[in-house]
Amino acid sequence: MKKTVKTIVALLTAAALLFALAACGAKTDGPDANLMQSIYEKLTANKDYAEWKATLNATTFEEKLDGNTITVSAVGEEGVNGEFAFTLDGDYIVNTAAEGDYASYAILMEIMNAVAEHYGMNASLMRGYIAGLDAFEKENTFFTAETADGKTSYRLYAAKAWDMAGLDDMYINEKALAYTDALTDNSVNSVINTGKISLFAIGSKTDEEIVIGEYGENTELTLKSLQNVVAKLQPVGYEAFAKDFTELKEGKGNGYTVTSGIAPAFAENHEYQAVDGYSYFTVVFTGA
Repeated sequence: MKKTVKTIVALLTAAALLFALAACGAKTDGPDANLMQSIYEKLTANKDYAEWKATLNATTFEEKLDGNTITVSAVGEEGVNGEFAFTLDGDYIVNTAAEGDYASYAILMEIMNAVAEHYGMNASLMRGYIAGLDAFEKENTFFTAETADGKTSYRLYAAKAWDMAGLDDMYINEKALAYTDALTDNSVNSVINTGKISLFAIGSKTDEEIVIGEYGENTELTLKSLQNVVAKLQPVGYEAFAKDFTELKEGKGNGYTVTSGIAPAFAENHEYQAVDGYSYFTVVFTGA
């Protein structure tokens, strides 16, 4: 049986039970109306966004644009109710959410995709950059979440394309793996997107498949990320891998294989889709 893979950020997973939407009319007055009009149009026309909405068929949504504010109104049978407002305030799109309101975060991640499309940026790279700023303990002025008095204020930079300073040094380091555990006999999947590296892994300690991508060409960042991930997951054969795999190349070892690109069998079995702009390697541990 095919295994369907949905690549989602950790908090977005928690929010995935939360939302769907139907477009309605928009008002476009105000000094920044052109930017918000573009973001609104790209948000509601995005194919992935439409697919995501379709997963939440127990809730009906209405969205509208009024000046510099995109408002989502939700009426749900299973706990997704209320209004979620996202307002352009200076250089940032701002939302204030009640504590534990993951719907606001989920919607804002979709708005981030629209911001990316508006500026011709790669949305996956933007999310990786945000995670990379945390993993490498750098100041984050592009996306912030501040909690006080039971509310969280989210701020997403939208004034222009992101400069992404330091991106070329970011990969999956130890901090990015802080919440990742070693594999057991149970099959699990891991999704990690940090800096220029995007990784999906699925399986157990005796049968593990990993696809790892780097924005642009694969470099030392792919190698270091893969070495760190395998050391943390510890599938059967990881010791041989650690000893043998000291440069980025295709090959076979004791219980593992490394293939350039996304292996056809992996793409078929998991319905995995490559992200534009990324180069990939596939690693399979067979437990031999």
